Amino acid sequence: MWVDSIMAELEEIVESCGCILYDVSVLRENEAQILRISIIKDGGVSLDDCELVSQSISPFLDVKDVIKDAYTLEVSSPGIERVLKNPRHFMLSCGEMVQIRLLDKQEIVGVLVKVSDSGVWLDVAKMDSRDLDGVSALDSNGFIPYAAIKRAKTIFEW
Repeated sequence: MWVDSIMAELEEIVESCGCILYDVSVLRENEAQILRISIIKDGGVSLDDCELVSQSISPFLDVKDVIKDAYTLEVSSPGIERVLKNPRHFMLSCGEMVQIRLLDKQEIVGVLVKVSDSGVWLDVAKMDSRDLDGVSALDSNGFIPYAAIKRAKTIFEW
């Protein structure tokens, strides 16, 4: 996909604005094409952060001309509770509470402590042992392979 060809440059631009690039997606809503850039930042993303990133990325995209059709650029935070789709998302969410639904429909909630190319580790010491009974995808160290994960997201506890 064309996004991969400019990802490193997008990351550089976003980081120069004091933020971290979380995700890039191209969506179609009604007849409009939207390029959605999601950013994160320690302490949270402000409207000013979004505006700065948008103003910094827009000229770059105009020069690169990678999107041939008309589109709207959207820069926003992915939100407090966000879907974790790839290893990068998991890595950027270390230390946060996550909810993982496994392929066998079991659900695990815990703090994400470590990420690798093959899977993730949850802090099992803080999990209720009753919640872990019969969870075959979770080993004694709290490791869950990506291959066993159906869906994952961060969760916010009030």
